[in-house]
Amino acid sequence: MKDPVKLRNRAALIAFCIVLVLSITYEFVNSMVLLYISAAVVAALVVYWFIIWYCPYCKRALPFFVADYCPFCGKRIHYSDNDDADSNQQ
Repeated sequence: MKDPVKLRNRAALIAFCIVLVLSITYEFVNSMVLLYISAAVVAALVVYWFIIWYCPYCKRALPFFVADYCPFCGKRIHYSDNDDADSNQQ
């Protein structure tokens, strides 16, 4: 299962980089098309966040400021990068 928090953070980073490059390019070119593309990228990011931002277990939409656990089913949302760390803490 994919970690929705990591996916959301990656999408935000990619969108930020695209908008940054387009805004820097806009300073040199002065084309309104670049501003429209930037707005489309931000809109696509918002739509993507709403699509991906759900609990991977109970499939309910998560609040925007979520902790480590789903408030509905109580399962851990963030996946550990080191799987051995969770299995050794029994």
